[in-house]
Amino acid sequence: MKGIKYFSFFITLLSIQSCFFENKKADIDVYYTAKYWGERSSRIPLLKPLSIYKDRMMPNIWGMDYKDLVTRHQYKDYHFNNTLGIDSIIDIGVDKSYVYGMIFESKVYNENYNKNEYVFLGKYNITYRTPKYREPRNNEIRIYPTDTINKIFVLPKRWFVINVADSTVEAFFSKNKYKKKLKDKGISGKMYNIDSINKVFLETGILPWFPEKVKIKLEKE
Repeated sequence: MKGIKYFSFFITLLSIQSCFFENKKADIDVYYTAKYWGERSSRIPLLKPLSIYKDRMMPNIWGMDYKDLVTRHQYKDYHFNNTLGIDSIIDIGVDKSYVYGMIFESKVYNENYNKNEYVFLGKYNITYRTPKYREPRNNEIRIYPTDTINKIFVLPKRWFVINVADSTVEAFFSKNKYKKKLKDKGISGKMYNIDSINKVFLETGILPWFPEKVKIKLEKE
């Protein structure tokens, strides 16, 4: 009989401890704690709902997700005014409500291009073709084929500033305009190396830009 009582007490104690740890863990938003997505695809939280992750097909390349893969269901109605294909990230800036950095030069293949057309690139990564010459419009530049046979175009470097507070994305062809934007918004301009910051996240579970109250909770874990 005593054995049964002790066993019941032990089960009750385990239940209480289990609830305690579950509640403690549940008290921290999974957005800040998930280090992986899917089949061990590395993930780094930025500012909700942004994150960066390694491409499963190209495991050495980091890309940005506008609606975090892990917590996407939380942001069904959250829309950015514009989006950019931001990949091959090496460094990222995070300050206040802003995420910022550079998009590297890249090559694209345009199978529908013919040599008599003029091609323009908008700052949000949209290309336009026209048979008649015109001057580039505001926020776009003309781009040229490197090889008319293979129809390959070079997309130049661009810089971006994303404000998660109002879901706006701004892109710049000019580094000076990008820097002016950072200055006007009082953004530090500090950059973090992705591989280094991922190592910190895997080892400590905490990133420099996490809210202080989140850091305190994670430090107690």
